[in-house]
Amino acid sequence: MLLKIAMTKGDKKRRITECKPTDQQSTSLLNVLYPHTEWLINQPFDTAQFTLFVSDEPIGDEAAVTLPQVPYAEPAGRYSRFELRDDKGKRLGTSMDYPVTQLLLQTTELDPEIIAEQRPIYLAVGPTEKPEEVVIIDTPEATGVNTTIVECPPDETIPDESGPQVTIIDDVDINMSDQELAQKYLQFFLQHHVSFFKGGRLTSAQLAAAIEATAPDYIRTDLLERKEVVAAFRNHYGAVMAKHSARFGGSAPEKYWQDFCVRVHRPDPLERTWL
Repeated sequence: MLLKIAMTKGDKKRRITECKPTDQQSTSLLNVLYPHTEWLINQPFDTAQFTLFVSDEPIGDEAAVTLPQVPYAEPAGRYSRFELRDDKGKRLGTSMDYPVTQLLLQTTELDPEIIAEQRPIYLAVGPTEKPEEVVIIDTPEATGVNTTIVECPPDETIPDESGPQVTIIDDVDINMSDQELAQKYLQFFLQHHVSFFKGGRLTSAQLAAAIEATAPDYIRTDLLERKEVVAAFRNHYGAVMAKHSARFGGSAPEKYWQDFCVRVHRPDPLERTWL
């Protein structure tokens, strides 16, 4: 498998830049790419638009710049997640050495062997490929081409089945430190994704895992210590943790917030925008 996707650079964040396929209607493998901002700026060609190479085999010299391979990680709904992780199993943040550390690729658009054998994905970038030159050899009348204009009815409106959406309020201060960004996302998550649920039991481990799974690539969730998450929850909801005599399915005591649960409306982290 080797695909070439025309990409367009979009919004620039503090650490990463959002890039999307130029013609999104004809590309279903990849919805969005988040390369490292500084790395993208320093390419030897104009990256306002560029070509992204996606392959399950080393790309070699076909592209101008190759990137480190991104290993297969796990299924993610209708997507397959490919992710670079550290020794502790946490996703690496983007950097000049590792410009792209996470991909969500449409599973149905991948060769089944890639999933079955858990192959890595190889990436590369190059300048936008110029379209082939079109030569007009004669007028339509001379070539016998039918030039009658036929009016077509408008396309039927396709209902939006994407589900509930999160309001986009983009006021992130690019001068924030990684710690400040992590704290800001923590407050956002508590406000928008934690709900009262009668009979629910939410542990700090479950809350931390949900925050890490949904945070954008540029948010350093590893900077959020468990005690900070617990303190932020207590300050936001005024709730203290109850204690169960045994961990669910285990033997150690377990603390939890009674009558709370996490509700994540959009489980695809690469498609998520936040406060």
